Amino acid sequence: SLGLGLTLLVTISGIEGNLDNEINENLPESAPAFFFLDIRPDQIDQFRSELLAQKDVSDIEQTPMLRGRVTAIDGVDANDVGPGDDRWFLRGDRGLTFAATPPPETKLVRGEWWPADYDDASKPLVSISADIGNAFALEPGDTITVNILGRDITAEIANWREVEWQSLRMNFAMVFSPGLIDKAPYSLIATAHMPREMEEKVDRLIGLDFPNVSAIRVREALEAANAILAGIGTALNATSMIAIVAGVLVLAGAVAAGRRKRIYDAVVLKTLGATRANILYAYALEYGILGLATGVIAAIVGSVAAWSVLVLVMGANWVLLPMTILGPIGIGLFATLAAGFVGTWQALRVPAAPLLRNE
Repeated sequence: SLGLGLTLLVTISGIEGNLDNEINENLPESAPAFFFLDIRPDQIDQFRSELLAQKDVSDIEQTPMLRGRVTAIDGVDANDVGPGDDRWFLRGDRGLTFAATPPPETKLVRGEWWPADYDDASKPLVSISADIGNAFALEPGDTITVNILGRDITAEIANWREVEWQSLRMNFAMVFSPGLIDKAPYSLIATAHMPREMEEKVDRLIGLDFPNVSAIRVREALEAANAILAGIGTALNATSMIAIVAGVLVLAGAVAAGRRKRIYDAVVLKTLGATRANILYAYALEYGILGLATGVIAAIVGSVAAWSVLVLVMGANWVLLPMTILGPIGIGLFATLAAGFVGTWQALRVPAAPLLRNE
């Protein structure tokens, strides 16, 4: 019973710790400070100039963006595509872009990128993310139809890209070739890196000079996500602590049930010449092995469960966090030693003569 509670604690702590580590340590290293939305093409030069004029503002990236709804997958109407976890791709409008060259740090999984001078409006090409390709069993040469501003555009899939969605970069599930889609009205989105103390000033500047541009602070979004995660983690940890308390009570009941046998064993051992220290050491070793085994097994099973949830279900990274392992092992060891010490101390206080006389 104690081991089940500890297993739950290891699982929850492992999941929460890895997600917290991803949000607070890994993401801020690569995440931009701002996402800027709805920049008009005629504003982008002035926008970049004003941002770069600010102290410590760097790595400004920009890309065009349109909205479109996927209406068909390789000739099959989107409404007839079977259910699945990736149907989000078919629901509502999707953000998409176009580019002559691959986006920075692009890793092609299948197919090839189109030539930099490709401009064939009669045969638009599209690059899709690998997870979408896997989800809908698409291959280079298949087609995707997207409705943009009321017009259906059917594009041939040129390649798959490996997209790291958790990087918080400007990632798109679909990147089209120039030639047709770039003739449609579009806006631009941009990202910028800067220290935290500059964010307030930049936010005011953009609001005054570019009232149509929406500025999203990435750090605030991460902090809000972390606060939600911390609240959920606290509630789940409280649940696991209740399970641990229940396990301790069961352990105490087991010790109480074996009290008479413990008294008898202690009396016999004392009669045969064992000192109190000898008996305490023997019982401490017994309960210590039980507690250590309980904690180690709970740590192994809980870590495997946390890995399964993070990697197989959530698609996130998992690392072994020592405190999520050592803490439950320490709790299990302490609980069993404490319960064993209480039961053993009571047994040692019983005088030998009355018990032997009755026997």
